[in-house]
Amino acid sequence: MKRMERGAGWLARRIAGPGTGRPAPLSAVRMALAVALPLLLGLAGGRLDLGSVGAIAALFTAIVEPGGGYRRHAQVYAVVTALNIVVVVLAVQVAHAALAAAVVMLALGILAGLASAWGEVPTMAAPAPLGLFILAQGLHPTPRLADAVLAVLIGSGWVMVLSVLPWPIAPFAPAELAVSDAWLSVAAFARDPTSTRLEMTAINAIEDGREVVAVIRSRRAGWSDRSHRLWAALVAAQRVTALISAVADDRRKEPADPPTRAAMDNMLAQVSLTAAAIATCTVIPRGRPDLTALNDAAATVHSTVPSPDGLTGPPLHAALIAAGRARAAKRLLLRVREAVDALDLPEVPSIDIPAPAPLHLMDQLRAALTWRSTALRHGLRLGAATGISMGVFTALGPGGILGVTHGAWVTLTLMAVLRPTLGDSVEMAMQRTIGTAIGGVVAVGMLVVLPAQAALMGGIIVISTLAALLSPVNAMWFVILFTPIPLVFAASGGASGTDLMWERLTATGLACAAGMIIATLLWPTRSAHELPQVLARALRTDARDADAMIATVTGELRPGAASEAQRRAMLAADEATRVAQAQIVESLTVFLHPTPIIALEAAVLKLPQEIAVLGVRAWKDGTDIPGIDAVRAEIARSLEDIATAIGDRLPPAPETGLVDVLDPAWEALRRSEAAGTPDVRLAAAVDALDAVLHGIERIADDAAVWATSDTGRTSPWFRRLVPAPRTAQHTSGAA
Repeated sequence: MKRMERGAGWLARRIAGPGTGRPAPLSAVRMALAVALPLLLGLAGGRLDLGSVGAIAALFTAIVEPGGGYRRHAQVYAVVTALNIVVVVLAVQVAHAALAAAVVMLALGILAGLASAWGEVPTMAAPAPLGLFILAQGLHPTPRLADAVLAVLIGSGWVMVLSVLPWPIAPFAPAELAVSDAWLSVAAFARDPTSTRLEMTAINAIEDGREVVAVIRSRRAGWSDRSHRLWAALVAAQRVTALISAVADDRRKEPADPPTRAAMDNMLAQVSLTAAAIATCTVIPRGRPDLTALNDAAATVHSTVPSPDGLTGPPLHAALIAAGRARAAKRLLLRVREAVDALDLPEVPSIDIPAPAPLHLMDQLRAALTWRSTALRHGLRLGAATGISMGVFTALGPGGILGVTHGAWVTLTLMAVLRPTLGDSVEMAMQRTIGTAIGGVVAVGMLVVLPAQAALMGGIIVISTLAALLSPVNAMWFVILFTPIPLVFAASGGASGTDLMWERLTATGLACAAGMIIATLLWPTRSAHELPQVLARALRTDARDADAMIATVTGELRPGAASEAQRRAMLAADEATRVAQAQIVESLTVFLHPTPIIALEAAVLKLPQEIAVLGVRAWKDGTDIPGIDAVRAEIARSLEDIATAIGDRLPPAPETGLVDVLDPAWEALRRSEAAGTPDVRLAAAVDALDAVLHGIERIADDAAVWATSDTGRTSPWFRRLVPAPRTAQHTSGAA
């Protein structure tokens, strides 16, 4: 019973709790301006129907947030505007023709699914034209073609203009805002270092900032200097985030005495205040942030460290813990100072900013058109579901089915619910159902309190703005605030608000139920099938990350040069977490009784954090670690073997003796301590390497448990008819 309650609480937090994003005030301002202009033009010209079309086009366009600089915004919105015009032309041509509308919807759905193979921005932008086609096809009366095209051009084109004009047209304004947002996220994480949500918010914000700087980098002298400074500030932010995470982990493992703990809390508070000051100075240059309070906080932590001379037993243990906190405080001070220096020093740091990887469109298309492609499966499911829905409700006309006369509501919900994997679809269906129920109540309240048409339009602007503001926090907020929009538009025809609310709930229920049946039975893509390969990729990125971090510790690479490998490792671990959570949602068995692969995913997620701790303990002139070449070789070998075994769903060879490779380093450390001159650098490096090696052993153990369990042995149904003999161990690559 308790396990079920814990599972229900976890699911509730996933659906309705705060996500990894923060409110987006700039997106909210843009949404308010985007929706307001077409509506006001429609009211002024006496054509509220065309104003509504333009507002809907603006709404679906403004939902897309491509990131990057002004050029990228203009390019993406230009493409979305062109697609919106095309689908409105198609909608007007096939209006109220059931078969033609179904065929066009089928084609658009398949293309939208295939677009998910081209990355995040196409995946985000593809549903916008679909939503516009669904709503425009069902307009009564059908507007003239020229009027509809003009309305869409004004709505979507206005969003494209807004992406550039409201803010200063300076080459690095978007990058400065992104870097500032990253440091604000670091400040929030420093205030609450135990929050996984705030940690992921900081990691995602830093990654977004890196992408923006990489996209708008320039070779012109002045602009190039600015891009290098911003990039260096982001590298420092990444290292500060890793240090804060390491401090939180150390606190969970070995709590310090109250004086040291209080001093470290004050240090983190000062880090938070300084990070917020760095964020402000990034966008409003007004001098160097004052580091006096941060210096004093680090000195206070250091003053709590008692001398270990003559101590034994618990007092010696407490002194060593305090010394570790003092070292962490010093590193935090150094990394924050690096960020301040990056933005303020006369000499610009020399940094290689990687160019964005070019898109190989034909290669991605060929990969998406294979029978095992998730994008193709998603496209066929989406196209078939929305196409049939569009055709059926268009053929039924005003009569509807089960009281649903607005068939577009069912099709829109199907478009939102159907996601590439079953787990994502289940979660979205739950959010959609809860959000629609709450949003329906909001709509009825608006219709009662704001009877005037102009007031209703004002309400639409307000709730659209709130939806854009809160949607990054949790998708359910957008559903709650989006639901009143079609209800209010429909009510302008004279229908009762209460009747519309119940019809909307019925339509949502029908669509969610149909969507779950389709996602489960129509060529399903389950996260359980993807997770082993995702975990294997994560481990291989960890191997490259560990090698780069060790090179940083030994002085082969300058501090910060390994940040790209660390970034890729964190992104791979984050993807594994997303897929694992989707598997929990899509399977009642896994939800109530977590399978061994969930424990394996948790161990894989922990490893890049341990590697990051190794990187932040690097000294500028390097550390001599006896036997480090053997350590690097063993880490690379073991991670590759485990990754191969997980990908093949076989138990890896046990790694119980992996930590023995550190024996030469431990022996050198003991000799230095016996001589009375302990090597602090070596101690920090060996401690971090020991944690990495133990983490790899834990992954190997968890992988063996999973591979030998019933959940680990999955195969197509026709292969289960003749079970293959069980393999005792996977020894690929072992000596």
